[in-house]
Amino acid sequence: GKTTLLQHMLSNNEGLKIAVVVNDVASVNIDSKLVRGRTADDDNVAKGATPAGIVELQNGCACCSISGELLSSVSELMTLSDLRQDDDKFDHIVVEMSGVAEPRSVRNIFQEAMMYDMPLMDRVQLDTLVTVVDCSTFLDFLKSSRLVNTEESPELFYRSDEEKRKIEEESDIWMEGMPPSLAYALNGSYGMPPAGFDQGSGVCGLLVEQTEVADVILLNKMDLLSGEVEHLKQVITALNPRAKVISTTFGRIQTLDDVLASAKGDGVAMEGVVDDHKDFVIASDAQNCSDPECTNPLHGHDHSHGHSRSNEDSRDDGLITEDGQTCQDPECTNPHHTHDH
Repeated sequence: GKTTLLQHMLSNNEGLKIAVVVNDVASVNIDSKLVRGRTADDDNVAKGATPAGIVELQNGCACCSISGELLSSVSELMTLSDLRQDDDKFDHIVVEMSGVAEPRSVRNIFQEAMMYDMPLMDRVQLDTLVTVVDCSTFLDFLKSSRLVNTEESPELFYRSDEEKRKIEEESDIWMEGMPPSLAYALNGSYGMPPAGFDQGSGVCGLLVEQTEVADVILLNKMDLLSGEVEHLKQVITALNPRAKVISTTFGRIQTLDDVLASAKGDGVAMEGVVDDHKDFVIASDAQNCSDPECTNPLHGHDHSHGHSRSNEDSRDDGLITEDGQTCQDPECTNPHHTHDH
């Protein structure tokens, strides 16, 4: 679903110039007919303008593989945008993170760059965090006790068995005999951890963070669910009551405005852990419904009931014991006593 969404962005007909940073350009499977051809004039005017690893498309979009540091890739795209005409500059830069990426860590990268006055941050801003949920497996993973590693949860790391085999073979060649922790460190923050490397976190905890720290949540593969649609939506809303939730099939959305810069500078990207908690509490409180006739399952309801007593039991505003005697101890915790409220 994530890759399909990126393909829709790159081939969009909404007139948007979108640059996408991905883990592997080949995995996006860009149609060769969409790739922008180079002419003699292009070579004379802007020879070498397109850095290695960046694929430019005829509609003005571009795609590149992440190179070492995330912000370095973003900086390269900004340089490419500067070399373009005003009406051909990028409108948005979209960064694809791996299925095991922690949103808070990504957010910290941009926030630290702002804190240290990195010049790039005068021109770009992390605005909207989008999480794509695979509805066909989400609930099962949420109940899972598996750890986030390539042995227990390979489907989180690889799109297919072929991709897994290819990556493992490449890693084995130059990291043979290297300690797992060092190999993972050399792979980079967004690299693929080696097989068997235990990152110490559970799949459930990772999914919860990816759901909580998001401005937009896309529920993909809804067509594969049968009878669990409402339950899934309730779980998603409980984890993140403030996010915009959009149901999709094959990663298709009605308009890219639903996901591109939709937070408008007021989303989770600008917040910290404490802000996340405060906003979650506020959003949860807003869901409490006092309408006694409300049947919306997504609303929180107060189920306290008022109980009337017979005249026989209305003797005193005290505590009534089983033998009919009044217990005058206001701090009594005997579970066998009937309490008059």
